[in-house]
Amino acid sequence: MNHRLPRDILPRHYALEIEPDIQKHSFHGHVTISAEVMEATDRLVCNCADLDLRDVRIDGADVAYTVDPASERLTITFDTARSPGPIELQASFTGELNDQLKGFYRSTFHDDDGVEHTIATTQFQSTDARRAFPCWDEPDFKATFAISLVVDPDMMAISNGAELSRVERSSGKVAVAYETTMVMSTYLVAFVVGPLEVSETAWAGDVPVRIVHRPGQGGRTAFALEVAVAALRYFEEYYGIEYPSGKLDMIALPDFAMGAMENLGCVTYREILLLVDPDEATQPELQNVADVVNHELAHMWFGDLVTMGWWNGIWLNEAFATFMELKATDKFRPEWERWTSFGIGRSEAFDVDSLEATRPIEYPVHSPDDAEGMFDQLTYEKGAAVVRMLEQWLGEEVFRDGIRHYLRQHEFANTDTHDLWDALEEVAGRPVRRWMETWIFQGGHPVITLTETGIEQTRFSYGDLANDSTWYVPIHLRTENGDEHLIELDQRQEALPVPATDVSTLNAEGRGFYRVNLGGERLTALGTSGTQDLPAIERFGLVDDAWALTLAGTLDLPAYLRLLEGYAQEDDVSVWQKIVRSLGFLHHVAPDDSLAPFAAWVQRLLTPARDGLGMEVASEESDRTRQLRGTLFATAGTIGDDMGARGADRPAGGRRTEIRRSTDRGPQRQRRRLRGLQPTFPRRRQPPGRDPIPLFTAGVPGCRSPRSSGHHGAGRIDSFAERTVRSCAGAFPSRAWPRNLARHPAELGQTQRVVPDQHDRADAQRRSRVVRPRHLSGGHRVLRRSGTSSGPETARPAS
Repeated sequence: MNHRLPRDILPRHYALEIEPDIQKHSFHGHVTISAEVMEATDRLVCNCADLDLRDVRIDGADVAYTVDPASERLTITFDTARSPGPIELQASFTGELNDQLKGFYRSTFHDDDGVEHTIATTQFQSTDARRAFPCWDEPDFKATFAISLVVDPDMMAISNGAELSRVERSSGKVAVAYETTMVMSTYLVAFVVGPLEVSETAWAGDVPVRIVHRPGQGGRTAFALEVAVAALRYFEEYYGIEYPSGKLDMIALPDFAMGAMENLGCVTYREILLLVDPDEATQPELQNVADVVNHELAHMWFGDLVTMGWWNGIWLNEAFATFMELKATDKFRPEWERWTSFGIGRSEAFDVDSLEATRPIEYPVHSPDDAEGMFDQLTYEKGAAVVRMLEQWLGEEVFRDGIRHYLRQHEFANTDTHDLWDALEEVAGRPVRRWMETWIFQGGHPVITLTETGIEQTRFSYGDLANDSTWYVPIHLRTENGDEHLIELDQRQEALPVPATDVSTLNAEGRGFYRVNLGGERLTALGTSGTQDLPAIERFGLVDDAWALTLAGTLDLPAYLRLLEGYAQEDDVSVWQKIVRSLGFLHHVAPDDSLAPFAAWVQRLLTPARDGLGMEVASEESDRTRQLRGTLFATAGTIGDDMGARGADRPAGGRRTEIRRSTDRGPQRQRRRLRGLQPTFPRRRQPPGRDPIPLFTAGVPGCRSPRSSGHHGAGRIDSFAERTVRSCAGAFPSRAWPRNLARHPAELGQTQRVVPDQHDRADAQRRSRVVRPRHLSGGHRVLRRSGTSSGPETARPAS
């Protein structure tokens, strides 16, 4: 079946009136669509689903029509072919305010007295505008919209445009008319009606900014307003184009399948991702709100003003918005070190992209349903990391000028991925399209290995995946004396501009989306000399890459543990979070007789950083320092089995710790954790009847890896490590690694970010994305499609 509508008739303008009946969970309306016949045709075909039509007319005359529920299409056949020229479609319709969180649906909440109230609201991405009114429901059928809502006078009504007039009708209801929008796609149309309140108006230049919320939440709107005003100013300056709407309303909804949705001028959010009290919230909770707001407002230009031509291009909308979200949040609160913490999300994308079952960032989309699989971590995190790598390769100013050129060239229109590469290529004078297509149209990523004579790239995988893929990789090399070199690696091997012994890093500032293998000896040396002279993002990358290489069987466990010993003085919370996750995995799989020595080694690793922080919180401490204290003390009290850190009322003895995923914590529990108090953890067990999984081969003399004929690293590290390695000798079969790793994020409790505007309907109704990262981000979905039902949600973006 061809899922694309014919292009012989194009809509130009919709005059739409909608009257919801909230009590009866229904609505009725009327639409007049001014269109243009582009070439002679004997039929009109558009989209319509779940609507009862009546009074269907063409140019004022009644016509016969059919609606096919399977294809969700309305078809009108003309008696004689229509020649090119204007045409007008009119239709009246009724529909249900459904409870499916899509189309025009109902959202409910209870007030302080327990009384239930209903909000009528919309969610149209990807293809659900057709459930609210007949339309050409594909992104490249752009048109203007003049919307009117007929509502009870005590109800608030919001839509894309600013309110123009309110006219009382004989029925006692009020017809609220709104300004006509710019040309835009149907999935960006929005209207919300209900017993809502509105915040005070903030101003970003001449643009009024408000937050619409349920009653009683007005005290939690100030922070999001501050973020939104700062974001609009930042994006106007960065894009070089004024905000493309006359106003900005941000609506907090109790029931919302996505994290947020970038409807032009009428952005909708899951309530927890918009409303927050800065006096009570933790820094991660504030950062989540800032990230989601920045993500959605970045879309006002990149997505709304310029829109993908078809759903295969949704990755670029979301990846670029994620990239711009990070830039805006970093500008808003530099002390949050947003690019460093982004390494966590990027690490999750690495993990998914290391599986044999990974996919290209962009792939053919035949039906709108096919696009659903694109809302995952590969779209959001990997896509944003690749865009960041491109920016760092071209230079920030050149990249920004290319983005401005792209937006001006295609404003109010639709594009494909190559249009952006061509615009950047025109400004930068570099082969952007040729380079970027190696990243966009093939799955996976390379590991760059340092050899005695140069560098070489191979595909990184957790399995035995034979693959001859290569990428065009901008390698940012830094030497021991601080000199930087850019190597444009476009083949499997490349000579170095400096001796290999002078190389400090092959991914300076974490600019590239690739793994780095410096070799066990060099990592051991770093463990001995310490890593504090490196930037935090590079310290994170060292641990992240080394742990991935260990899981892949390329690096032996003792070499990884020796590297960690160089992090005893580490002071960055993101780096420690990565270390703790790897320790949690080791703790999970280690045999029982290794738990006590393992806990003792973890204690020794943590002690310098813990002692440096102390138990007392200083008034001038940053939020990240407080998070770090919570991370260290929680780890000491669980994996480290420290009675003092977890409370003297709980027995010690080297038992297996119960580790909880961070996204499952409620706000109160998370605040307790960040203050260094004892958290509670749910139990995770081995599958019934299964012995502890022997994941690692021996790194001590006499034990061999199944992946190679030689010994893994020599040298003693610590009695715990030696015993752990010996007891895990009987290596885990390499062919089983992908299956094991797919379980890894959930087992380890990796922070999984909620994608704001992803279609998390499956999660909302069936509670199922390990994010899908939507990013695995629909993102995240080998990770999860939507947020958990309890606990704070990490904005694993937005939209």
